[in-house]
Amino acid sequence: AGLRFIPRGRSEPSLGLMRQAWPTISASTPQNSRTASSVTAARWTTPRRGLMSYMSGPGCHCSASASRDTTEACPIADHWPNRMDQSGASPASRLSRLCSRGRAARDGIGHFRQHGSFRSLLDRLFDAHGVLVSGRCGLPLHGALHEGVGARASDADSLETLNERLECVIQSFYPPRTELSKTRCSILDACAESASDAPGVFSLTVPTGGGKTYASLRFALRHALSDGHNMRRVIYAVPYTSIIEQNAEVFRKVVGANNVLEHHGNFDFDNAGEDGGLLRLATENWDAPVVVTTNVQLFESLYASKTSRCRKLHNITNSVIVLDEAQMLPAKQLLPCVRALAELVHRYGCTVVLCTATQPSLDKMFGLYGCPVREIAPEPQALYERLRRTEYRFIGKIEDAVLADRLSSREQVLCVVNSRSQAKSLYDLVQASSDDGDGVFHLSTLMHSVHREKALAEIRLRLVRGETCRVIATSLIEAGVDVDFPIVYRALAGVDSMVQCAGRCNREGRHPVYESVVYLFEPGTGYGVPNDISQKCAIARSVMLEMGVDIRAAEAVEEGVACDIGSLGAIASYFEQLHDIRRDRLDAEGVLEDLTEIGRAEFHEGKSVPLIPFKHAADRFRMIEDGSCSIIVPDPAIAQQLHELRVGVASRGSMRRVARYSVSLYDNDVKALQSTGAIRLLDGDTYELVDTGLYSEETGLDASQAGGKGLFL
Repeated sequence: AGLRFIPRGRSEPSLGLMRQAWPTISASTPQNSRTASSVTAARWTTPRRGLMSYMSGPGCHCSASASRDTTEACPIADHWPNRMDQSGASPASRLSRLCSRGRAARDGIGHFRQHGSFRSLLDRLFDAHGVLVSGRCGLPLHGALHEGVGARASDADSLETLNERLECVIQSFYPPRTELSKTRCSILDACAESASDAPGVFSLTVPTGGGKTYASLRFALRHALSDGHNMRRVIYAVPYTSIIEQNAEVFRKVVGANNVLEHHGNFDFDNAGEDGGLLRLATENWDAPVVVTTNVQLFESLYASKTSRCRKLHNITNSVIVLDEAQMLPAKQLLPCVRALAELVHRYGCTVVLCTATQPSLDKMFGLYGCPVREIAPEPQALYERLRRTEYRFIGKIEDAVLADRLSSREQVLCVVNSRSQAKSLYDLVQASSDDGDGVFHLSTLMHSVHREKALAEIRLRLVRGETCRVIATSLIEAGVDVDFPIVYRALAGVDSMVQCAGRCNREGRHPVYESVVYLFEPGTGYGVPNDISQKCAIARSVMLEMGVDIRAAEAVEEGVACDIGSLGAIASYFEQLHDIRRDRLDAEGVLEDLTEIGRAEFHEGKSVPLIPFKHAADRFRMIEDGSCSIIVPDPAIAQQLHELRVGVASRGSMRRVARYSVSLYDNDVKALQSTGAIRLLDGDTYELVDTGLYSEETGLDASQAGGKGLFL
């Protein structure tokens, strides 16, 4: 069966696209597959089913004719772009050319690009089909088409308008009146000057307090609008939902709520008013001028095999992608992430901005793929010195009891440790020795997110009022949590984590630098932590020794020894050592090997065609290695949603609300709780807490009886 498309605006039909593509698509097809519901050759069936039946099904009047020469007009053509990337070739001509010489791509780069071209093409097909089905189901199509690709929200403003609104806000910062304002304005000026540079990969190295949120948005909008760039949107990808929520709120205030799409698992579309339905539809293909999302959503979409994740790919084309807190990219998937970003830059008209205070030294990796990294910030080392607000001091090993006494002697102090077990132990000790027990707080993921939000609200209020506030937390507080303590204690960890933690000390610059100390220590008691953290601690010690820090002498002095672990040199050395040690594990699951060494081939109609293992690569590419189960803590606020989950009728909105009241535990801990009847299975890997006495309003779920394993985060 053949299928031809009449692309929008063309007088002649294009090549028989799917007819030519089909041999490659069907080459690795299992015969028992059901439908073409995912972009994966491994799930497509014979040419009589799969994509053909999918496209000729409800909502899409494509015709799969018996004659190869028959041309049928297709509604998908109305959503079919004339331009796929900077080359100017249409997707039809590109894929036809790709298929005709698909087996000629002998090298890894060619195979990876072949994988990307198929994925991008099919993404457009699936999104066009989804838009059409939405229309036939009575859902809004959002107005006019945007550059022939899908539908764009009718009330969204142009990037020119967004830039004008941002500039109005930024102009209020001028002329700068303080030294801090002068520094922030110099960063804003550098972003404006660099915006006209050619698209590619940039870094924006700005210490905490440098105003990188406004600065990165200024660069992104100006860069998108620069002559010849022809970019359509700005995509912010960040590691934590707390940062997403903060950034999205800032962007909505600056450029207008109708122009910002916030996409992550915690966003409640049902409570978003009359726009909730439109926002949910927009998350399927990211059709908005500014998209704020997670690293997981961005990168897993680039490697996904499910149509629900792939529909946004064509809207990533011609975008400015800002990676906020870029150092948080997982090491085990670092090379696949860099490779995908380089491909977006080279072939899909994108620009990437690595935005962080602790640059992860990705220059060499991007350089391997012909993408030199250009720094935007003016003299990063000088910026670091000007924005320095704290001192680092290493105090060596310290027992919990001694550390608790030191914490209790401070009216306002933050202590961050690597395991939930130690956080709980220290909290109990500090609370027992504190006169004001109400001023002691515990923060870890043993508390569900709603509980943590309430605790953080009280913590911020106490800090502002100058009241007693002693917080013992895990690393969840290090990034995206806007708190300001005069003194911080941090257990030895990766250098990037310690620097991020220092951003919670003297954040607003109200105290002299010499009074704002970040004390680094090693726990005197052994707590079980993942090997990943142990290795990072060892590298941090190595960096400290390189700097001349006398680690042995640190314990002999109460105030410890000076240790400028936050310097750019220390950060660079740390990441270089980390990447060197893990050089064979930067693509731990072999994702790139799957997609760049497509050595197998099968014969179809006498022709050898390469096999592209879409599904296998998607299954291997996981930004987060979970291995945990969710324990839902009953609460009156989710009584109805929890009932729906119990009887098996919970909606996506209900699942999102319930998830905000859940705590994650590892399998061994879950089995221990299950054996005592403390929890019961609801669905899959989701459980309900039956013994609610195990959940404390101070410290969350008591997992000490669940297996005794040292848990982090």
